[in-house]
Amino acid sequence: MLRSLFALAAILALLGPVTAQEDLGRWFDDLSGWWRFENAPNGCSDEDNQYRVAVGRYQYANGVIEFGAGDRAIGLYEESCRVLDFSSREEGVLFFGDCSAEGDKIKGPGMISMPDKETLLLFLPTREDGLTLKLCPKVDKTASVVPANAPTTLLTVPMYDPFSYSFLATPLPQSSPDTVEFKVTVEGKEVGESFIRLNCKSGSYEDTQLGLWTGGAEAFLPAAMINAQRLLC
Repeated sequence: MLRSLFALAAILALLGPVTAQEDLGRWFDDLSGWWRFENAPNGCSDEDNQYRVAVGRYQYANGVIEFGAGDRAIGLYEESCRVLDFSSREEGVLFFGDCSAEGDKIKGPGMISMPDKETLLLFLPTREDGLTLKLCPKVDKTASVVPANAPTTLLTVPMYDPFSYSFLATPLPQSSPDTVEFKVTVEGKEVGESFIRLNCKSGSYEDTQLGLWTGGAEAFLPAAMINAQRLLC
């Protein structure tokens, strides 16, 4: 299949575009959203993104993937392609993919066809075989790509250029509706680690040190807790 795609790409370079780039770009934009693997019926809810694919225009912002803005791309688990230079043919829509897969840079032609409005057949430069994808329900234009217990950045403290350090909070099971418990870790130029029990109503907190704090970083803990009350409660 890849050989035929490369041959088709060479032909297209000689013949020129058949359908306007802008029209094909808008068609691709309309595909924006999550698409699951055909053999993964629960893939749409897979927040690790091993069984679903981001297609269309999207961008990352604060650990969230936002559809409808950003580059035109196709994103899989540890693999992504920027989608460029559309051309239309009977077999489907041909594109040029600027891709990365597990650290390797791969460029070449790919193709999308659409047997029906909820099914994509996708061929990428990074894969020998094609993928069959099914459209996920579009509940929202954003979807979290961060596990529920992933660290949240509470505060970043700049130092002399280019150094800084950050306060990261990793949530733990809550002890009550009004109290949140988490581990706060300092990473960067300074280090530190504490267990925190934060009262969401009053903002007061209990701090149990779990490791050594360096460079006076603990002086910024109260400021980090103000942000924690806003972000975690």
